[in-house]
Amino acid sequence: AVAVIFFSHVAPTGDGRRATFTAGMTLQGYSVGIIKNTVLTYVSENAPAAIRGSAMALLPTCNLLGQLVGALTLYGINDVKGKSGYLTVFGSQWIFSFAAAVVSAVMPDSPAYYLKREQPVKAARSATRLFAPRVDPRAELAKIDEALREEQATMRGSSYLSCLRGPHLRRTLIVAFVNVLPAFFGFDLLGNASTFLKILGMDSGHALLVLILGIVIGIAGNATGIWVLTRVGRRPATLWTMGAAGVFWAGLGVTGSFSGSTVPYVSAGA
Repeated sequence: AVAVIFFSHVAPTGDGRRATFTAGMTLQGYSVGIIKNTVLTYVSENAPAAIRGSAMALLPTCNLLGQLVGALTLYGINDVKGKSGYLTVFGSQWIFSFAAAVVSAVMPDSPAYYLKREQPVKAARSATRLFAPRVDPRAELAKIDEALREEQATMRGSSYLSCLRGPHLRRTLIVAFVNVLPAFFGFDLLGNASTFLKILGMDSGHALLVLILGIVIGIAGNATGIWVLTRVGRRPATLWTMGAAGVFWAGLGVTGSFSGSTVPYVSAGA
């Protein structure tokens, strides 16, 4: 996907470049979606219950870390003329792709994955790599096997449609709600903060600095949230932080509802 995006400028026509870039972004979005769901599944199957919430909270932290690297790269090449500037930004994504490929090659598959496929030897080897020596891998493997048998008994004869029926519907709605929480917080809008600031008249360099500052604060907030989650629980943490974010976004909306002339941003050195 990164390669398609990187070489999209090679297409001879403008429409061809746009179509190639769109195809690359679509493929990348699909791939990232698979990776995110794989991470959540892997953590849920292997992380101890005591740290499962905190481990899953690392996912948005890593999202912000990727945004930070991208914003810093943008800031570094902001004054570079020609296509070499934006190609550097596109190419920087290969670093993360390479890191994910290396980790995927060396990390063990989940013991639950092997038990589902009736491969007990590989499941025992995976459990040993993941849980030994502080935790007895055989005891953990027995717990996983018992959970899988209970799951199979509960879901016997099930289909994707059954996820929308009975008690399974509540589980489906919970998972869907958790996955759209970042959008409720305005996470996607914050990622485009530099674009909004440029529309308001701020020069690109200062707009990127504001974006970088927001990402750094977001990373600090996520790190704090991991600790808070273990102290106050998911419900209070979600309600209070969503409430605070709602107040701030409402304030932005109110300030933007008044009519009047727009005063262009002027940098201090101008």
